[in-house]
Amino acid sequence: MATQITFQRSHNEEPYPSSERMFEEKFTSFGLSTERSPNSLMTICRQIAVLLAVHGLIAESVDLIELSDKFSRNGIVLSASGLYFAFEAANVWPCTVPEEHKTVEHLNSLDTDPLGDWGNIVIDPRVDCPPLSVDEEGLTRLLKYINGDQKERLAYPSAHFPGRVCILFLADARSMAIDFALRLGHEDEAERLLVGHGTDPTSVAKSRIAWRLLKDGKMFSRANVEEARVQYRRLRDVLNNRLEKGPLDLLKDKTLLELVELLDKHTVAHDDGDEDDHLEEYRLRDFRGNRSIRYEPATNSQISTLEHKLNTTLPDDYKDFLKISNGLRFIWNGYFRQGFLGQLSDIQKGEHILQGSDALEFSLMEWSELPFKVEWPKLDQQQALHVSSLNEEGDVWIVEPSLVTEAKKAFWDVYNDPGTSEEARTTAFRVVSDHFGSTDGFNDMEWAVVSWTHWGMTMLVWKSFRDFLEHLVVQGGK
Repeated sequence: MATQITFQRSHNEEPYPSSERMFEEKFTSFGLSTERSPNSLMTICRQIAVLLAVHGLIAESVDLIELSDKFSRNGIVLSASGLYFAFEAANVWPCTVPEEHKTVEHLNSLDTDPLGDWGNIVIDPRVDCPPLSVDEEGLTRLLKYINGDQKERLAYPSAHFPGRVCILFLADARSMAIDFALRLGHEDEAERLLVGHGTDPTSVAKSRIAWRLLKDGKMFSRANVEEARVQYRRLRDVLNNRLEKGPLDLLKDKTLLELVELLDKHTVAHDDGDEDDHLEEYRLRDFRGNRSIRYEPATNSQISTLEHKLNTTLPDDYKDFLKISNGLRFIWNGYFRQGFLGQLSDIQKGEHILQGSDALEFSLMEWSELPFKVEWPKLDQQQALHVSSLNEEGDVWIVEPSLVTEAKKAFWDVYNDPGTSEEARTTAFRVVSDHFGSTDGFNDMEWAVVSWTHWGMTMLVWKSFRDFLEHLVVQGGK
C-alpha cells in the first residue's frame, strides 16, 4: 500500500543557508592549530570528512581521512559515522581501510538494523507507544510525527538495552524517514525530506541507502557545495601546517594577568542570562553583580598560611595566579559554564582521589595515543593538591614533583627498552612533543596539573599551571 502522508515543509523552513558558516563555526583555524591531542585531531578529521562527503565531496573526504592517519598510527573509526557507505557509493576508499572492510559481506554486516542507527534516548519500557516497523505504516507514522500532525511519541526497541525502548529526536526521525522512504521506493519523498535545515547531515549519513542521494550532493545547493570545497582547502592547509609544525602556542607572550583577563572576557561574552542547574545560584549572582569571574587577590600571608597548613610549597605560577584572583567563580569552557578553580579555602591535599584498587593512573598521556603500554604510577593522595571548587563536573589537582618524576621515568623506561621499535619511538616522540611542546618541555616538567572530567571520564595533564590556564583560554575562545 502506498504511503498516504507526505512531508510538508514548514513555511519558515529554508535550505541550509551557508555551508561556509557550518564549517567555520565548528572547525576554526585557531582551534585546529592549537589542538595538542593527536586523537582529538583524528576525531575532528573524521567529523570534517563526514560533512564533506554529504556535500558530495567524497574524494576530498578520503583525502582528509588519509591526512588524519599521519597524526597517529592508532587508526580512526570510520564505520560508525557512515563513511564506509559513502566510500562504497562513490567507489573510492582511503588507502588506510583494510581490504576486508571493503567487501560486500562486511558492509552488509554494518547495515543490518535500520532501527538502530540513529541517536535516541533510552527510557522506561512502560511507555505506551507501538514500536516502529520498516513498512508503509512505519513511514506514515514518521511523516505524521515530522509534520506535527500527531502527539504520538515514536519509539523502537533498544538494540543495546534489552527490554527498553528508544524515543526518537525529531532530526533523527527525519533521517529514519529518508531511509524508510528509499527502502520502500519513495525516492521523491526522500528528496523532499533531505533538503532542508531540519535534517542533520551527520545523522542521515549513517543510512547506507541514503548515499544513493548523498553521493551526488543532493542535500545541498551548488553554491553550498562550492562553499564546502573552499572550506576543504582551508582545513587541509591548516591541518598540514599543524602536522608539520606541531600545535601553535599563540599565547606564549601573554602574561598570567592577560590570560585571566581573556578567561574573564570569554565567560562574560557567553552570559545569555540563563540559569544553570549545575552552578550554584550564588556564583551566578556574584558573577552578574561584578561582571567578572574573578575574586579578590590572595595575599602573601594567606598563601604562606596555606603552605604551612599543607606542609608543602606551592608552584610559583600557581601562587602568581592566586595573587591575581583567589580562584575563579566559573569559566566558559567552549560549550557551557563550568565551576573549576577554587579559592584558598577549597584547597586540600588528596581530596577526591580514589584509593586502593580504584585509584586512577597518573598517565601523562592517553593510553590510546601511545604505541606501547606504560605502567604509570597511581595518583597518590599525599602527592596531589585538590585545587578545584567543590562541584560535580570534575576535579583539578596539582601534582608534586616526586610523582611527576616517577611518571616520566616510567615512560622513558619503555621508550628506551631495546624491544621498542623505531616506528613506535617516532610515534611516541611526536605525542610527547605535541602535548608538552618538546621532549625538553616534558623532561623539565616539575609540578603537573591534572584535570578529570566526570562526563568524559578522561584525565588530562599539563606541564605547569600556566600551561593549564592557556588551555582554558583556548577552549573558551572556540
